[in-house]
Amino acid sequence: AAPSVGPSLRRLLSLSGCSRLFIDGGAHLGESVRAFESGRFFTCAIGAPDRVYKREWTSLTKAQRSAAMEPLMHPNEWCVRAFEPVPALLPRLEEDAAALRANGRDVRVIAAALSNVTASEIALNLVRYSDAPDGVTATTLGFADVHVEGPRVLSQAWMRAASVGVSDMLRHARRLNPQMTIAMRLDIEGAEWSVMRMLADEPELLCQIDFLFVEFH
Repeated sequence: AAPSVGPSLRRLLSLSGCSRLFIDGGAHLGESVRAFESGRFFTCAIGAPDRVYKREWTSLTKAQRSAAMEPLMHPNEWCVRAFEPVPALLPRLEEDAAALRANGRDVRVIAAALSNVTASEIALNLVRYSDAPDGVTATTLGFADVHVEGPRVLSQAWMRAASVGVSDMLRHARRLNPQMTIAMRLDIEGAEWSVMRMLADEPELLCQIDFLFVEFH
């Protein structure tokens, strides 16, 4: 395992000057980055069921709810770090990121898994489930355990990829800017369970995340 956010990882993350940070774990082809950039994460947050929020949420007015989610209305004020370990998916991600940077946005694609460990290499199960170019994913778990109802596996093989630990990234971000606003999305093919367990066991880290969007498998 690599040391907690060493010099190479600091350069990779390049968070200096970021006052707001959107962490996209499992970026795939950039669908969530595009949604975030279009302001749809604000719409998602406002429209989420009351049960995902604290009890006090139900007593807030529409204006108060909008004010609580206000940072999500201004995606141009955020740094974006999109994590994706699958090599075949990176060209499209890089193309989109370059277009956003050309418009002055601070968007970086990080060719690594987002997980609960920082390491130069971890083993991932590379699974192709469709003949489409984007029909591939990587998981630390068995694909059938992550996607119980399909799709069908066409091929699979082991691969190795770098990994960035969520806890290390959060600590690094807060050291750079204790007031940094952080939003995180997790679609990391089953690894969200270990990440959420880690955050539950370290509430001081969990409370550093202002907005959390998770797809559970």
